[in-house]
Amino acid sequence: MNSMKGLWLILLSWQNFVFAQDWEVRKSIPEANGKGRWSPVCFAIQNKIYVGGGYIGNFISKKDLWEYDIETDSWNQKSDLPGSLNRTAAIAFSINEIGYVGLGAQAYNTIDYTFLKDLWAYNPATDTWMQKASLPDTARSGSACFVMDNKAFVVGGQTGFPQATADVWMYDPQTDQWTEKQAYPAGPHYGAMAFSLDNYGYVACGMHLKDAVLMNSSQVWRYVPATDTWEQKSDYCDSKGRDNGIAFVLNGKAVVGLGKAKDSLTTYYFKEFCMYSPEKDVWEPYTDFKAIDRAYAIGISVNNRAFAGAGFLYVNEQNFYNDWWELNLNTSLTQKPESNKIVAFPNPTYGKISIQGRRYGDKIQIRDIMGTVIIESDSDEFDLSTYTDGVYVVRITNDVDCQSFKLIKY
Repeated sequence: MNSMKGLWLILLSWQNFVFAQDWEVRKSIPEANGKGRWSPVCFAIQNKIYVGGGYIGNFISKKDLWEYDIETDSWNQKSDLPGSLNRTAAIAFSINEIGYVGLGAQAYNTIDYTFLKDLWAYNPATDTWMQKASLPDTARSGSACFVMDNKAFVVGGQTGFPQATADVWMYDPQTDQWTEKQAYPAGPHYGAMAFSLDNYGYVACGMHLKDAVLMNSSQVWRYVPATDTWEQKSDYCDSKGRDNGIAFVLNGKAVVGLGKAKDSLTTYYFKEFCMYSPEKDVWEPYTDFKAIDRAYAIGISVNNRAFAGAGFLYVNEQNFYNDWWELNLNTSLTQKPESNKIVAFPNPTYGKISIQGRRYGDKIQIRDIMGTVIIESDSDEFDLSTYTDGVYVVRITNDVDCQSFKLIKY
């Protein structure tokens, strides 16, 4: 009997498996003075990513701008960020192949901290900047920003020490006008992560101001533009919450991670990510960042390729980073989704999985490497978080046929 179990496992086909995600180093962000930077701006136009500005320590911010070509892994310097001021913790986005940079702060991290509310448009075809309408409200930095329907939505931001706002403003580049929208229901905040998915905007975590005290949040809210309303969604996967992380979208799902959190004694820096599935309103652990933990980094996706880098970590001293990484989707085993196959997602998994494509009446077994049944159910959701890391086998049966495939838990 034992030999039959072993033979059954060996005969499982690998043809339905492809490779999954890991981080691979790319050419570092150029630095004139050899330093890294925190909270630079970052936006993408076609196959190019633009990175500039940010804080480099010793009360100095930058205003340089660099263009990264994702096909050639090369950087080229462009016209400096506009205006007379260097800026940090600004908003940045692109609409219709024009980049936009605005708000933020001058003299970041000093007593002369100056909040900004100007907005500028960058044309990559001419490498020039044009000033646009300023935010018609209090100047601010650390605002969350997402784009939907060729409009940018700016949520919250830091306005003082400690002061923040819950205001939401929509910028329409076609009319060069700002319109105030429904305020963020979680209250004044800054340093949150934002993304858009399926014509909704999302704001996750951040530093929330309550009774004049700043605290980290795990809350996630979805903005519905059709009704100008907010809906609370499932909290982020880490109960500590976090601020000043990064967010990007891949394959119809959002990936949020890095950042920091603080309790009464300790500041925690993170390298972990979680992936959000909007159809199930579920957060799942995702691939850790391969480089060191950090906050105030940048992350962006272009043509379903994701990049991240820069940022800051304080351990006995200030550490600034200018490294640059790409999330390679072809480096470890995962199940290949096919329209006629039943699959488990995510695979590999840290614990929770969903069976996709199952039919009514299917019976599902999960077996360990020795063939022992550890779970048997007709449900399509399972939790393996209490089981040992390793290879498992998912077996789906009904009155007509049987399918089996490997599941990796780590």
